[in-house]
Amino acid sequence: MEFRKLLLLGFVAFFVITCDNSMYESPDPGILRVVLSSDPADTVVTIASKRFVVSNDDSLGVKIFQGKVYHDTVYSFLYRTLLSYKQEEIVYNIIKLCDGGGYENHKIFESYVPPVKYDRIQFGLNPTVLRLSGYIQIDVINEGDVDLYMDIQTEFEVFEHETTEVVLEIKPLQSLVRYRDTYIFKPVINVKEINYR
Repeated sequence: MEFRKLLLLGFVAFFVITCDNSMYESPDPGILRVVLSSDPADTVVTIASKRFVVSNDDSLGVKIFQGKVYHDTVYSFLYRTLLSYKQEEIVYNIIKLCDGGGYENHKIFESYVPPVKYDRIQFGLNPTVLRLSGYIQIDVINEGDVDLYMDIQTEFEVFEHETTEVVLEIKPLQSLVRYRDTYIFKPVINVKEINYR
């Protein structure tokens, strides 16, 4: 009996001495901001042989949803704002003109994420309706009429307490392809720039 107690005490002492129970701190998050801008040169569309130039009354809605950022196969969810607690579906007018000319930029995601290197941004992108000259309304659909998910392959890094901004540029009108009585949305989108702040 005495031997068992001594043996048990020896094991406990061995583990206490050899185990490293020191805690290390996790890094603090950084901020990832994703901005969707429209190519300012893409302002003309031809419909039924009539040429339209984008004006203040025009709109082309796209619904953005289910954002994620990937580090290999591990991902973090992206939210609309730093105060958001759930993912949302938001419709943006990607041909909305600014007062000073050009198209308005849209901050589609701004989230706290772990400070690591990332290689991909993914999000859903569905078109809604194209409205021109205040009265022409054309339905725009995805090919196959299913949700479209954009996989943007780009390498960037997020640092602790810093903001990384990824600016995506879409060609809004060049992304429209005529099909019978409607238009199919085939987004022409790329990474315009990556800013570290």
